[in-house]
Amino acid sequence: MTALWFSLYWERVLRPFEYAVGRLDWRGIPSLTRPLCRVLDGAATRILPGRYRSPRPATVARSLDRRAIVAHLSHVDATNRLVPVYDEASFCWLLERVAERRALGRVDEVEVLDKTGGRIGWFICAFGPDLRAEVVHMAACDNRHRELFDQLCYHAWRRGAIVLSGRLDPQFVPCFAEDRLHLTLAEPWTIVHSRRPELLAAFQRGKVSLSRLDSEWWLGF
Repeated sequence: MTALWFSLYWERVLRPFEYAVGRLDWRGIPSLTRPLCRVLDGAATRILPGRYRSPRPATVARSLDRRAIVAHLSHVDATNRLVPVYDEASFCWLLERVAERRALGRVDEVEVLDKTGGRIGWFICAFGPDLRAEVVHMAACDNRHRELFDQLCYHAWRRGAIVLSGRLDPQFVPCFAEDRLHLTLAEPWTIVHSRRPELLAAFQRGKVSLSRLDSEWWLGF
């Protein structure tokens, strides 16, 4: 069965002119026009700051504490949802395999806290050599998806990403709708097989917490 919810991909453009030029196939165009595009993108973020650049969030970003996160993984957004079950060894092994894939570029593991030190959530994001930022995994605690997503967008913009994208997570749909993000049904498709109809139904309804860590995406087939 093809799980359509998890075959949808969202995209947020952070630098519109560099993004537009990057999509052109004309040889030499990106390198020749990139300095001009950076000037235009700077103007665009000043004119429409909320559209292309998230304001500096009130949240705090720090390096991910893998051990602490593993203890919370099975409890985040777990109500009436299927969630993956990790132990510390398997979670760290997956992150190490992702980090080994050179094609993904630099991989940032970030935990997001509020000003009192309370955990809002975390995200794992790969910054490729083409200046695309790909979300590998993200999760929010206590329904704080908006704060988590704002920090993610700001982080990607600060890292110089042209565009931020990821596989649709139904929990973040209100954020995507509010920001009017573009959604695409495309490869790689998420294929699910089970002899248990209730499990297949959960995927059909989007009642599953499924990140790119939980599939073959990071293998690079």
